[in-house]
Amino acid sequence: SKPMRLAAERASQNHGIHAAAGGGIMKLIMGKLVNLSGTGVLDAWIDEGRVLPPMQIHDELDFEVREQGWEEVALAIHHTTVTIAPWMSVPITADVEVGENWAQLEKVKL
Repeated sequence: SKPMRLAAERASQNHGIHAAAGGGIMKLIMGKLVNLSGTGVLDAWIDEGRVLPPMQIHDELDFEVREQGWEEVALAIHHTTVTIAPWMSVPITADVEVGENWAQLEKVKL
């Protein structure tokens, strides 16, 4: 039907825009946090074993961080994320959740 075809066309066009914008920003964030040259925000902590390299799931970055000192790591990740694209007219926001596993995650305010 015509309404279904039009809805599918809109969805396909919007998906490309959202994916390109979100994917580009996510690449910038990942590149700033972890860099093969050792200049990333998290590189020293990864080398020390305090942080495992992040895992990306859709529009989320998941980090495994040792319990001691997690606040310092969370602040660095949060700051990097929200300041990565100052030229954008829409602010980038980031939530931080902490827990022993995904079922126990609780949002924390930094």
